[in-house]
Amino acid sequence: MEKYYVAALSAVNFLGSQRVRRLIEIFGNAKTAWEVEAEKIYQVGLPKNALESFFEFRQKNPHAPEQLFEFCTAKKIGLCSIVDEEYPPLLKEIDAPPPIFYYLGKLE
Repeated sequence: MEKYYVAALSAVNFLGSQRVRRLIEIFGNAKTAWEVEAEKIYQVGLPKNALESFFEFRQKNPHAPEQLFEFCTAKKIGLCSIVDEEYPPLLKEIDAPPPIFYYLGKLE
């Protein structure tokens, strides 16, 4: 389920791949970063527009990770996050690897 929290964070405007990875590193995992209290996330030092966008998105979509899981399962869409073992090693080596990508079929 962790990868769906990564996907939810990645859907927030102004949270690019580097900020999503930073939040995961700071809070230990994407689920904790998604659920973090406002006062703790303010201490991370994200720009105001990113913080506002995060809180607005989370408020409007509190069940985004679960809904994304249900949607992808129903449509047979695969998800690979940067925290997954099967994440392509070469992709991790680029300057700003995507925290998440979607795929159809098998991931090879």
